[in-house]
Amino acid sequence: MKKFYRHFLLFVVLSVSGWFLIYQIETDKKEQYLKMQAKLLETKYKTNYKYFKIMSQDIYSIYTDNKHISNILTKVPNTSKQQRSRLRSKLYKLLQKRYIRLQGMGINQIQFILADNTSFLRMNTPQLFGDNLTGIRYTVSHTNESKKFTEGFEIGRTVHGFRFVYPLFNAQKHYIGCIDISFSSKKMVENILDNYINDAHFLLCKTMLEKYSWQKEQQIYFEQNWEMPGFFIEKATHTTAGDINLYREIKNSDIVQQIAKKSKSKKPFAISSTYNYESIVLSFVPIKEVTDEKVAAYIVTYIDSDYLDNIHLEEFYLIILFYAILFLLFIFGIYVIINKEKLKNLAHYDTLTKLPNRLSFYIHFEHELNRAQRYKNQLGVLFIDLDGFKDINDTYGHAVGDKLLIEVANRLMLSVRGTDIVARLAGDEFTIILTDLKLSNEALGVAKKIIRELNKDFVIDNTVVNIGASIGIAIYPEHGSDMDTLVQNADTMMYEAKNNGKNIAVVYNK
Repeated sequence: MKKFYRHFLLFVVLSVSGWFLIYQIETDKKEQYLKMQAKLLETKYKTNYKYFKIMSQDIYSIYTDNKHISNILTKVPNTSKQQRSRLRSKLYKLLQKRYIRLQGMGINQIQFILADNTSFLRMNTPQLFGDNLTGIRYTVSHTNESKKFTEGFEIGRTVHGFRFVYPLFNAQKHYIGCIDISFSSKKMVENILDNYINDAHFLLCKTMLEKYSWQKEQQIYFEQNWEMPGFFIEKATHTTAGDINLYREIKNSDIVQQIAKKSKSKKPFAISSTYNYESIVLSFVPIKEVTDEKVAAYIVTYIDSDYLDNIHLEEFYLIILFYAILFLLFIFGIYVIINKEKLKNLAHYDTLTKLPNRLSFYIHFEHELNRAQRYKNQLGVLFIDLDGFKDINDTYGHAVGDKLLIEVANRLMLSVRGTDIVARLAGDEFTIILTDLKLSNEALGVAKKIIRELNKDFVIDNTVVNIGASIGIAIYPEHGSDMDTLVQNADTMMYEAKNNGKNIAVVYNK
């Protein structure tokens, strides 16, 4: 039974360990895949940002090569309001056709700003001009102050995006202002969106918006989102290519906690969830504002993932296979244990009476003799041969004889203490080892009790039969100090009892 419990404990340990190992392997696969998805979105973002920058450089090169633009901007500071209006109209007409073509390529705005941060011309809204952008447009203020190129993500009044602001100089190398070339966050999202993306949108930090006086006016362009409580979702960028319910229904507290935990690193990340029993990957790329290192926005995409579905399926099948193999090994182990116990019983116990057999008797005897020698105790050995058994066996058959031997074994067991050992040597011969004897005559008393019990009627298959018993007794250390001597002396006394009329007990006396 102890072996069974040990094997069962081993089975439990292996089960838990195996499940954990499979789970860890599949989790590592999943994590690597999510890292790859986050990296993929980051690469798309950087590629598009680079594309925006190269396009802005080309536009800047074209405009700086145009002497008419330089001449117009050079004249502006020293002109009247009316003259400025004419110069503005002239500049707008000069650039209008090209700007329309550029809009088709993704340009959101081209704006010319004077050296004092005053907006001179917005190509997308030419009717709006003359406002001072100090404190509003960091990229403009920084370029006008440093007379160097400034780039990055920046919050706008209505549209937020990626700005590339270049300094402008006239033919005499005098600084005359700057040109702001910007691409909207919506355009970035549209460029990233492909056939594999179900949902894409842009999140903007609430605290960034609250810094600006016009943030109340901007609320119409934003809505609350569940992914990051500290961010608004920009309505113009929310593009859904798949199921329109995906963004709403995927929400759960576990995902929100995962997003909050992962976003602390301020690095791209991805997490997974399920929608309609299919795996969904949510990827996030943080975008830092040009003014500092704080995360101002996130690009977010949702995609279906057959790969994650396959990982989950693979994990399920691996666990089933592992437990099936482990269960078979467990059953095989139990089978081996049971068969070992059976073999052990066959080797050490009598199959009929279930008493220890000859081999087991000698093992027990050696052990008890060593113990008696160690503690200086007396030990008794009884050899018992049944009287009249052969006649019963011949008269009533072996079936009755076998049942009689079983009953004899039961009566012998009831006649001795629990610490004593009863064994069947062969046929109708039994032995008893009496341990820890106080007096040598105790063994004779036990032998007489056994004879009385065996002389009582046995009822076998409604047949009353009677037998006797001849018993030989040897005592350690009085009648021998080793096992062979004691066994021989007890056996000799048994035959002497038979020769002296049977059904008696004889103690070694030579």
